Formats: sequence, structure tokens, C-alpha cells
Amino acid sequence: MIGIKNKPKKSVLKASRSTRLQFVHGVRGLLSLSLMLAFVVSGALAPVHAAQLPLMNSSINESSSPFPVSPLTINDSNIEAMMLLYSPLVIDFWEPRCLPCVFMNDTIEATAKDMNGKVAFGMLNIYLNPISMEKYSITRTPTLILFKNGTIVYKFIGYVDNSTLENRISSHL
Repeated sequence: MIGIKNKPKKSVLKASRSTRLQFVHGVRGLLSLSLMLAFVVSGALAPVHAAQLPLMNSSINESSSPFPVSPLTINDSNIEAMMLLYSPLVIDFWEPRCLPCVFMNDTIEATAKDMNGKVAFGMLNIYLNPISMEKYSITRTPTLILFKNGTIVYKFIGYVDNSTLENRISSHL
């Protein structure tokens, strides 16, 4: 016997992170992930804070759903649920680096308190929610969209003061 050992060499396979994830989780993992994404996109698994939900004994509709006093945090995964839960709903599409957006955030908070019981307000950061930004054709910020029963009633772009905002919203209710 010759002193040569025939050990197979360990080969190192370098792959991208996504390839490794696909290999590790296999088909079952991808199927589970795609089902979860389908539920999230459809709004079935949308995260909703307890303060944003109506009382348990009441049904979800316009008359029984109390409007929150402060603006809601809206994102790609809960926007559809918020439109069903609150009608009418004004969503402020904003971005952190936009100075008029920062001023508009204060205006939205004040208007939400002034119009309590008539309309719900929400704020959506376009940097964190590109799907909604594209879906509603947001090209400039701040952009405010008034939704009624899930459909766009009015869209306006730019900063407005509290009284102007209230007048624009009231004229479309």
C-alpha cells in the first residue's frame, strides 16, 4: 500500500446571499415566504396598532369607527386597511429632508385635532414606502390625498396653512 491518502478536497462554493437563502430554505421556505407576502400585500397581515382599531363591540364602518385625534402612521402594508377602516382619510406623503414637509407635519397634527370626528389623518414617509409612492404617482412632496371609501377624491401638492387645509378638505367632504 502506498502512503498516499485519497481524501477528497473540500470545495468552497461562493454564492450571493439570496442564492444561499434559497438553498438553505429550499422550496418550502420560498413557498411560505410568497404566501406571507401575498397576505401582507392584500392587507390581511397588516400591522395595526391597538389605538387605531375601533371598539370591539362595534362594526367597522364610517359611523362607528372613531377618528383618531393624532395622525396615523401609514405604510405600504397597512394603507389599504386604513382606507377601509377610516373614511374619509387624508394621507400626507412626505419625506424627512423636505423642509415644507416638516412644516406640513405640524399643520397636519393641528388640523387633525381641529377636525376630530370628521376625517382621519395619516402620514406616509415615501422613502420607507416606495410601493405607495409609485401607486399614487407621488412626484413632489408634501402631497396630500383625500380618500373617500378607498378612492381618491382630491389631491394637492405643497405646503398650506391650517385654515386653508381645513377649507380644502371640508369642500370635498
